[in-house]
Amino acid sequence: LSVQTVDSLPRLALDVGSCRLCPRLVAWREQVAVDKRAAFRDEEYWGRGVPGFGDPHAKVLVFGLAPAAHGANRTGRVFTGDRSGDWLYRAMHRAGLANKAQSVSIDDGLALSGAWVTAVVKCAPPDNKPLPGERANCRPFLQRELALLSGVTVVVCLGAFAYEAVCAEFGVRPRPKFGHGIEVVAPNGMHLLCSFHPSQQNTFTGRLTEPMLDAVFTRAVELTCLDGSAVGDAKLGRPRGGFCMDKQVISADVPTTGGPFNLCVRYGDMVYVSGLPPFDVEYSARLRAARAAGEPIPPFPPTPFDVQARCVMDHLKLLVEAAGSNMDCLLKVVVWLKDQSDQEAFDRIYRSYFSSDESLPTRTRMQAGRTPMDCGLEIDAIGFVRG
Repeated sequence: LSVQTVDSLPRLALDVGSCRLCPRLVAWREQVAVDKRAAFRDEEYWGRGVPGFGDPHAKVLVFGLAPAAHGANRTGRVFTGDRSGDWLYRAMHRAGLANKAQSVSIDDGLALSGAWVTAVVKCAPPDNKPLPGERANCRPFLQRELALLSGVTVVVCLGAFAYEAVCAEFGVRPRPKFGHGIEVVAPNGMHLLCSFHPSQQNTFTGRLTEPMLDAVFTRAVELTCLDGSAVGDAKLGRPRGGFCMDKQVISADVPTTGGPFNLCVRYGDMVYVSGLPPFDVEYSARLRAARAAGEPIPPFPPTPFDVQARCVMDHLKLLVEAAGSNMDCLLKVVVWLKDQSDQEAFDRIYRSYFSSDESLPTRTRMQAGRTPMDCGLEIDAIGFVRG
């Protein structure tokens, strides 16, 4: 008689913790556990592969890139003991998926309801950059995890790395461009939701805000209700706030000024873009810092009009593409010019962003009594997503 081994999440966790298949990752995770960070010098580091964590009956699966060297590689639990985890579990707590908003250690009492959190690569990589071969070595763990979490219907991808790995696993071809708030339905019916990774690089710069992350998890919980079941607070019939579930907040590599609005929203097949001034990353960061400190707003630096116009049009293009649309699908554009003598220069640049005269949207051009920070122009737009 042959003995069949039945796989399970505890067995998978043991296999992940004991894996030594990638020499570079093994050497790095163990060296970090010896050297330690000064703040954690009295702690014993985990220093091994980090398994997933959560509710075995999860309907929402959260994928990150890999364990942090002094976070999960120290504590032994994914997204635990670092600022990325602070952001993640606060958002999951607000969405009703976690019983606590803090994640500091493996024995802190944190429990997830209807959700499972894991990483594509199970060991902390140097510079947070796993090699292709290392990702391939971890793929069997990912496949086993997906098979064991048979109730999952929604996958939240934290960052482009996780999104690409999940799309490859589910056969999503062609793969839509990654962007915050992008939603993709895989051939097997699985819903994939994209979010910028809650790394300090994104959270400190304002590229990812807590309302943006909340919107992703609110949408994830809503999608689990479509089959008649629910997770988290939805099980108890509690409201999850006033966010409209048909409204999808879109973001891209476009700097924000920190005002009380979203740059881009998709509602069904419609796309709405807020007024876009020609502010680059540096000036936007100065604006946010001044507002946060209650200091005078810095003046907009002298910039040639054609540079301002291309900046605004580039940002508009990034946002509509992140929403799953393109410039040719814009229906209406409103242009505010500080100086009407710039009209000819603007028209020349503007036309270059569309494939033909037939694809040009309707447009209103106005003389602005005053533009944001006295810049040269501002643009807003409405478009649609082609079915």
